[in-house]
Amino acid sequence: MFIHFVSRQGRNLLVNIEDITFVLQKGVFCELYIRGVEGSVIVDEEFSAVYRKIKEISPRANNTSENISEGSERASECCD
Repeated sequence: MFIHFVSRQGRNLLVNIEDITFVLQKGVFCELYIRGVEGSVIVDEEFSAVYRKIKEISPRANNTSENISEGSERASECCD
């Protein structure tokens, strides 16, 4: 399952939800850590919008909620 984001640099990103390893709130924006991408990507969307996208897709993706962390909580705790 893929999620579309727009990075702060204006790049379109299509990210496999299984590759998102950590989501961190940066002010109103969101910082994503993606497997295979060095460093992090700050997306031009509010944290709440990113959270909703992950929450909507997580139940449909196999074992995804076990792989994504949000802040210091597991995604399975915050998204289910």
